[in-house]
Amino acid sequence: MDQQSKSHSENPMKTFNLILAVGLLAGVAGAQELTWSQLVQHPELWPAQCHLKHGFDFQSGAKVNAGDTVDVLEIHAKQVEVGTTTGKNFAFDVKPDDTDVLEAAQAAYAKLTPKQRALTYAAIFQNKNLWPYRLTLKDTLDLGGGRRVNKGDQVIWRAVKGNRLTVGSEKYDTQFEVDPQETDLMEQARKYVELPDGAPSRMIVELQPNLINAATGQPDPLNTNSLPRYFAFIRAANFCPMSQRFMPQLVKFYQDMKPKHPDFEVIYLSCDGQLPAMEKFAQDNGFSWPTVTYQRSGYLFELIPHFQTLMPQFTVMDQRGQVLVTGCGEAQNGVVQATSADGKSSKAVPNAQSAAAALQQFAVLLDKAPAGN
Repeated sequence: MDQQSKSHSENPMKTFNLILAVGLLAGVAGAQELTWSQLVQHPELWPAQCHLKHGFDFQSGAKVNAGDTVDVLEIHAKQVEVGTTTGKNFAFDVKPDDTDVLEAAQAAYAKLTPKQRALTYAAIFQNKNLWPYRLTLKDTLDLGGGRRVNKGDQVIWRAVKGNRLTVGSEKYDTQFEVDPQETDLMEQARKYVELPDGAPSRMIVELQPNLINAATGQPDPLNTNSLPRYFAFIRAANFCPMSQRFMPQLVKFYQDMKPKHPDFEVIYLSCDGQLPAMEKFAQDNGFSWPTVTYQRSGYLFELIPHFQTLMPQFTVMDQRGQVLVTGCGEAQNGVVQATSADGKSSKAVPNAQSAAAALQQFAVLLDKAPAGN
């Protein structure tokens, strides 16, 4: 097989069996040396690269030599799909004995800790603390329509779909599916499984490049060396009367509680379409919290599912994005009403508490929280 790159559609149908029998997995984890049959069934143990034992000439005129390093793309019982690492990249199939792929896998396996040996893709899918925000592609992929992502490009991991990963390309502002072994997911997860806190918070990694100072519009990233325990998000707008009534309450709360409880921070999610309106709202209310503009909020894939299209919404999360407190709008005659996204109407929100009630609930949470981070 001689090809420039793998072809991937927006919704590829290719599947791969990643979930293994418990007995087989335990046998591999406890084994001192991998066998070929075990390696075929465990893509999480495939080495990233191996060496060719023989040279090959192709009809296209391309040539590879004995000793060349190649990327390991897929392993089957009787063949290995590999890709060149230099010159004109292409993939081709070879017999297992034409490579040192088993020896490479055995050498890598010998260096793994017990926790790392026990990791499978299925186990990673079930433990979000091991999910990195970005993944690096191991192969060049053709998305169609002249769009191509290259080996070494980074993509955002958005979801799991069956046994595959849904990832997003910032370059093309699109998403597509890949097999997990086509990324460095396993390498990253093996690093994070040895750390007490696992992977860095996906919510925080996503927030960092999108935060600006509400009053000045200048970049305002979080101090990752001293992260707060709680993140209090306020979604509001200058054109929203309910937001104008709630914001002074939140500013006073912040001024009163922050000195006593420094382990929280407010993040403003602006719904104003223009920066001048956002900055005026911040200046009029006397706050300069880290802010995400309305234009950038659509890229907060970790946060957006937790927010309605109503204002004001006050939601408190922990560092991992777990919702602890939430409320929206204001109570009017015993019913919570909230403003629509365009600010032109309001609607009743059944089974919800107001933003002010959520603020009071957060105050109780802070008072009960243990001291320190």
